[in-house]
Amino acid sequence: MIQLELEPAGDQKLQLGEQEAHATLFAVRPKLGTLLGLAARMLGKKPSSYECVIWTKDVPAFIRCDGPLRLNGPVYRFELINFR
Repeated sequence: MIQLELEPAGDQKLQLGEQEAHATLFAVRPKLGTLLGLAARMLGKKPSSYECVIWTKDVPAFIRCDGPLRLNGPVYRFELINFR
């Protein structure tokens, strides 16, 4: 199991209907141990970092995340959508 480290990386402007709001942009980095990190670097298998936007004003809520689904894969964007 790999631990993930969330680190605030700035502020993100959001458009919620007609209102403007702000959320926090987080850098999500895999936290590998010393031996596992060394082995991953030697084999070229170090996992990529992600960027996630999380609403932090009242109750934390997921807004968007950009990152690969697999090692060295393309970057995908996961975000909330509105079904009407």
